[in-house]
Amino acid sequence: MALLWFLLALAVGILFSRAALPGIAPASDLWDYSQEARQIARGEGFTSLYTYPLFLGASSSSPYPVLWRMPLYALLGALLLKLGIALPGGFLYLGAFSFSLLAILALGRRDPRLRLFRFPAVRFRDHLLHLLLESLLLRDNLVHL
Repeated sequence: MALLWFLLALAVGILFSRAALPGIAPASDLWDYSQEARQIARGEGFTSLYTYPLFLGASSSSPYPVLWRMPLYALLGALLLKLGIALPGGFLYLGAFSFSLLAILALGRRDPRLRLFRFPAVRFRDHLLHLLLESLLLRDNLVHL
């Protein structure tokens, strides 16, 4: 039963991702993260090919170090690229997978029959949910805290 709910949530997430893919705005952070993921996958490190005002007076040339973004999202993107999943769509599909995992974990708290994973303690599951939510929903806002 839990696997069925997980697959249903995953299908909904994938359908949403496919519908949202053409509407990604040109100024979206997804493009920056995709470019940084390509740099990591190429072995160039956590760098950017874009020039920002911080580097206008610098004598160095591109690639420029990235000082204002959290690296985990770009590292996940580099992993997706290594697996052959194109970006920025891969980020949306990763979000769909995370959504379905969070949905089944949340439903499992309400109904024991829907538990996909059997954790030895509720505290561990709660910490896992907190970390997933924090990394997925607040990843850009944490820089400003």
